[in-house]
Amino acid sequence: MASTIQPQDRPSSFSLRKDSRTALLASKHAIDAQSRSLRDELLRSPSLREKSTSSSSEKSAEDTLMKANRDVTEALQRTIGLMQKELERKSSTATLQSASTAQDTLNLVIGTSKQLITVLEKTDWLDRVLIISALVLFGLVVLFILKSRIIDRGLASRFSGQDYCPARVLVRVARSW
Repeated sequence: MASTIQPQDRPSSFSLRKDSRTALLASKHAIDAQSRSLRDELLRSPSLREKSTSSSSEKSAEDTLMKANRDVTEALQRTIGLMQKELERKSSTATLQSASTAQDTLNLVIGTSKQLITVLEKTDWLDRVLIISALVLFGLVVLFILKSRIIDRGLASRFSGQDYCPARVLVRVARSW
């Protein structure tokens, strides 16, 4: 218990222990004295008991016993109060430490999440550019293939005897219409 008491609380805790021990010792002496007197009363004869019994000695013994009990109770209550304060301080410190640790962990997770989201946004933008570029290139290739298979061959067969020039062919086709 001495290891949980702070240096500033030591004088009061030592004095509380001393008061508590003193009160316990006084209480024990009073209880022993009362038990001796009760034993003596039981061992005496009833006629002697009536003569020797004095109300003042009984009252003083009871008063001493009550005072000792009160002192013990007060010392114990002070000790319990100090122990409760120390326990509350320790539990609040532990709670604050766990909350701080949780906050640090969450800050780390949030920072990592922000970095991941930034990287994913850049990757998404790059993927869109690549897909659009690939679609444009695919469309150009399809148009080139259609041109070379349909337009160039079709016109070449129609004008097979002449010098073939696609521009001249287009001009002649346009005039023929």
